[in-house]
Amino acid sequence: MAAPGHAGEFDVVRARIHHYLTEEQIPSISIAVVRGDKILWEEGFGWADREKQIPATARTPYMLASASKPIAATAVMMAQQKGILSLDESVNKYLGKVRLRTQLGDASKTTVRDVLMHRSGLPNYAEVFYVDEFNKAPAMETLIHDYGTTMVPHGEFHYSNMGYPLLAHVVSRTSGQDFSAFVREQVFVPLGMDSSFVPTGKQLTVHRAIRYGQDHRRLREFATTIVTAAEIYSSVHDLARFAMFHMNVERADMKRLLSKKAVVDMQRDATEINRIHYRYGTGWSIGKDAKGRRQVFHGGGFHGCDSHMTLIPQEKVAVIVLSNTNRRWPGIAVSQDILDRTFAILLNDTIENVRLDYGYDASGDTQRPKELSGRWKGTVRTPKRELPVKMWFQPDGDIHVKLGDQLPTLLNHAVFSDPVLYGDMGGNIGTAEAHHPAEDKLEWNVRLIDGKLCGVIYVNYSGEPENAIGYTLPYWVELKPRK
Repeated sequence: MAAPGHAGEFDVVRARIHHYLTEEQIPSISIAVVRGDKILWEEGFGWADREKQIPATARTPYMLASASKPIAATAVMMAQQKGILSLDESVNKYLGKVRLRTQLGDASKTTVRDVLMHRSGLPNYAEVFYVDEFNKAPAMETLIHDYGTTMVPHGEFHYSNMGYPLLAHVVSRTSGQDFSAFVREQVFVPLGMDSSFVPTGKQLTVHRAIRYGQDHRRLREFATTIVTAAEIYSSVHDLARFAMFHMNVERADMKRLLSKKAVVDMQRDATEINRIHYRYGTGWSIGKDAKGRRQVFHGGGFHGCDSHMTLIPQEKVAVIVLSNTNRRWPGIAVSQDILDRTFAILLNDTIENVRLDYGYDASGDTQRPKELSGRWKGTVRTPKRELPVKMWFQPDGDIHVKLGDQLPTLLNHAVFSDPVLYGDMGGNIGTAEAHHPAEDKLEWNVRLIDGKLCGVIYVNYSGEPENAIGYTLPYWVELKPRK
């Protein structure tokens, strides 16, 4: 619970949480506030399981979505410390017969560190299955074969949920342990994170926050193929301890896992992100607030969860907010709103000064280059076949695309942000994995390289609130000017 004499400082935040629970019918919100080696306040509000009337507490495990990544990255760092892998070795060194391949560059140059920092060239990927159908989920070797191809220039930031399960597979191969057991032994137990776990397959029987959709209904149980990128479970109490460790705070009941230097190195903002106001380190995002305070953070949003964990190492303060419903878009996520209000109290400052600007920087958006004009022709490559594709760049700025024998369609929201062309459209990519073709959105992320227009087409299906099934599937596309 909260340190004596401190919980009352946050009554304004407590009132805001009650607002979300009553006015927006959010099932539960849990929060923890850290200063130095103390948890100033930790509390759960609402229901972890509304139907069974199980209350949320500071020890309730929630699905973390992408806030899983700092935990997975810490485990990889532990594997390096144990000498079973090196961050600067090629990932392929640690894989079996099925290895990373490439459409751009040299896959052998993709290191463990590159993957952790989303600069490996791997595209994004995710699939979700109902728990009672999880036997349909592909094995990791199949995923590497189908989607383990670098499609983005090496060294450039490109967020990839494919990378973290790939590294979990590497750790399992090199340690001889299931990744879930490795994380428990090397991270959770030494830090006293007793309510945290990495789910394995359909094993979700432990007490946890049940996931609810934006329509307030209980979601049918599902599992992902990207557990270590998006589906680790933890409580605000456990994450408070995790935050202390990553601020190099010493406690008698927590073991020192990594050197202080290694912890600081994880938080170096080494990778710039096109069109985004913050950078990415080793499993952590890094930004600065209006007063120049460096914030180390990771958020996450998925079906039935909204999470945010932010550290300000120079002040030795941290705030963790977890909820068991979807992020609210458009607008500020619930977790971010509560976090900002809490930091304003912690730092005796205004919300405007503590809030990070996560938005897009449109200054890099430019006019379409002259080389992108006229007609282009090429293919989309899937694991099973190639699909012909044509593209027309019209003088009025419109871009039309024709996939196979489908009708031509407009590329919506097209923008050229040097050097990338973005846009989205409807269409059927024709693979069995993309099983909602009428509702799929095809998102383009391509650029001019050596006179060719090439990159990734993502097939995205998010599902309705009552349907947790979804996917993000990447396929290589390459076009040349049509003479």
